[in-house]
Amino acid sequence: MLSTLTTTESKRLKTSHGLEFKLAWVQGHVVSIGQEGSSVELTISDGSGPTLTACFRPALDQPVPELGQYVLLVGRLCQRRVPAARSQDDEAASKKRRKEWQLAAQKLKLLGGAARRAELWKQEVLMLHETIYPTLVQRGLTPTQ
Repeated sequence: MLSTLTTTESKRLKTSHGLEFKLAWVQGHVVSIGQEGSSVELTISDGSGPTLTACFRPALDQPVPELGQYVLLVGRLCQRRVPAARSQDDEAASKKRRKEWQLAAQKLKLLGGAARRAELWKQEVLMLHETIYPTLVQRGLTPTQ
């Protein structure tokens, strides 16, 4: 679904069906952690497809998740450019940069009971795609209205 998103003038994201949104809610297991200064970068996987990179600045009293922990993140989806793999044969190809989705997290919550929560999350996403999303498209509504 991420590949079909476009950006509106108001900097909201828009699906191929015309639904607009500002924030995304993601849950998944932390599969990698990087830290540079006060910024933390997490790679999250919910087991349904590609991973998602999330960046946030934790408060002083906020713990940083550990590998394998199940987390909830809410934030703004944006695209960032990442360097392409270096190639000695093609210098032009090594200078190309591809875009990948990233979540600028505004909220992070560590969730316990990962196995049960992960299963419920899959069911919630399935219900959203099968029930709620088609209804919104049919009625021409957007979640921000």
